[in-house]
Amino acid sequence: MKGPYFTISNLLSISRIFLVIPIVLFLRQQTAIGNYFALSLSILACLTDFLDGMLARKLNQISDLGKILDPLADKIAILIVTLLLIFLRNFPAWLFMIIIVRDLAIMAGGLFIVGKQKVILQSNWYGKFTSGALALTILAYILDFKASYPWLIGVSVIMLILSSISYTLVFIRKLQEKRASSQLQPENMVIK
Repeated sequence: MKGPYFTISNLLSISRIFLVIPIVLFLRQQTAIGNYFALSLSILACLTDFLDGMLARKLNQISDLGKILDPLADKIAILIVTLLLIFLRNFPAWLFMIIIVRDLAIMAGGLFIVGKQKVILQSNWYGKFTSGALALTILAYILDFKASYPWLIGVSVIMLILSSISYTLVFIRKLQEKRASSQLQPENMVIK
């Protein structure tokens, strides 16, 4: 893997994964104070998501490990908390399944590209906005703010669809680039 391993941005991504533990513990209390602490820690997790990418670019610490850790931390946090919210607050199980299928498809596509091109793709803005929409939806469920559920679920579904299309196009373009570059290699050229 290219780039430094122990960077501020990578540590922020790792901290987001560990923040899930107290968030889950506070949510399971199902008390006003537990919800308050879960909400506060969830906002802190969202802040680490914003800061890790910004600091990596600003400090010139973009690394292959960071390209993996950042979206992985998002996925772990979102999946664990939404799974718990299915049982505690009736978070839609069908939305959880869409998130799982999309994330597995993106991971499979990313691993396929790594295997073919030895390159790790960075998450794109559609992916970031999707994580943001899901985070807002999760925060609304933590607060039990039912009036916002339909709107936030609608935005989340739209962003899940748009990001799925976006990542599919990125994967297709990367595969076409590989095919085009392999056709230009000298061993593939025939002189007539």
